[in-house]
Amino acid sequence: HMNSARSDKQRMLDHVPPGLIVEVGPGGGVVLDLIESRFPSGRVVGIDASRMVVEALQSRKAKEGRRWEIIE
Repeated sequence: HMNSARSDKQRMLDHVPPGLIVEVGPGGGVVLDLIESRFPSGRVVGIDASRMVVEALQSRKAKEGRRWEIIE
């Protein structure tokens, strides 16, 4: 169930310190969004080896005005 998965991911962030936060393999970017919300003054970077994932996230970032970064 997607809502419980999102809740699990939010609980995971209880163990993340503020500052530069890097997510490896961000997929659709759910955790990037959660990190961005939880740490409004932190730098959030997603790293993915898939050009398709990176391009999709770059497009979504532009549409939604997200401040996280995505790197291939």
